Amino acid sequence: MIQRIRFKIGAQDVGPPLFLRVAQLIREGKLNVEYDPNMRGGAEYDMATNTFHLGFTAAQTVTQEALVVHEAVHAGFDALHRKQMTVAPEEMGALPKPAASARCLLCLREL
Repeated sequence: MIQRIRFKIGAQDVGPPLFLRVAQLIREGKLNVEYDPNMRGGAEYDMATNTFHLGFTAAQTVTQEALVVHEAVHAGFDALHRKQMTVAPEEMGALPKPAASARCLLCLREL
């Protein structure tokens, strides 16, 4: 599923290698995933702490799956040290293409 996501933000490719890098960093404990009930179903990636904050313990809707993919793009760009990007293009590009592909990311680490 995640193999189908392919697009660009500026000159940076977003696709399987980026998501696989995020998955590897989660498994290595270099990226954290935390449940935060105050997020109320939302999600965010905090580059200061390298942490995904999720307002759900399992993505049960396409919207939640899309949020995981979206935030994984931010985490991937952070891992690539693409901090010179402005937020606007990154936000536009981080909008997921096939949202259902997020399941592949969620199975990397159980919350």
